[in-house]
Amino acid sequence: MKVEFFNVTKEFKIDKENSHIIFKNFNFKLKENEITVIYGENGSGKSTFALLLSAFIKPTSGYIKFDNLIYDKKTKKRKLREIRNKVKIVFQDINLQIFKSTIRDEIAFSFSQYFKKEKKTQEEKKEFIDEKVDYLFNLLNFPKEYKNKSPYKLSGGEKKKLIVGCLLLTPTDILILDEPTAGLDVLTKKEFTNFIKELNKNFKTTILIITHDLKFKNSFSNHFEIEKLKN
Repeated sequence: MKVEFFNVTKEFKIDKENSHIIFKNFNFKLKENEITVIYGENGSGKSTFALLLSAFIKPTSGYIKFDNLIYDKKTKKRKLREIRNKVKIVFQDINLQIFKSTIRDEIAFSFSQYFKKEKKTQEEKKEFIDEKVDYLFNLLNFPKEYKNKSPYKLSGGEKKKLIVGCLLLTPTDILILDEPTAGLDVLTKKEFTNFIKELNKNFKTTILIITHDLKFKNSFSNHFEIEKLKN
């Protein structure tokens, strides 16, 4: 999926007379099927950028183009949902994206929307989920006894790998990782870095990493700095 920002301005109203401008006439082109790192100081607009890219918020002016699909401040919710189905985001607080009591059920939950469209018997659903669970466990290098383990009992790095894996089990054109190394030790950061590179190589998914961790940023070749505007 090709993504471009064209003269995007985003401002948030503080009160009737004042607003805070995050971006002004911002232009950007995301490299397709590659890993790109967005970095900058706190308050520069990295998280706002991620929300614009994933169509959770609209630009104040300008527009964003996804292949032949364009969205701006007038875009209807139905079209925004179409974009959100293609762009997945992993939040910094990974616990916000865990919903089930076992890892197997967490993986199964990824297909809740799929089963609404595809009519399957309970036995067919079980076979389908078992196949996906085995595939993901092999990808994540999780031991089999983890299947009935609570995802909340995983380490920080394992939780992030689980959620990333669950998202990639369903069609994903762009994967956004918001501060993925937050709370990880040096060894886990290195393992997670290698994991992301392998995913990009195997799935050919466009991956966007948002970070202020400059050492982590230097593990990848494509960088883009967002500079903080002076309001």
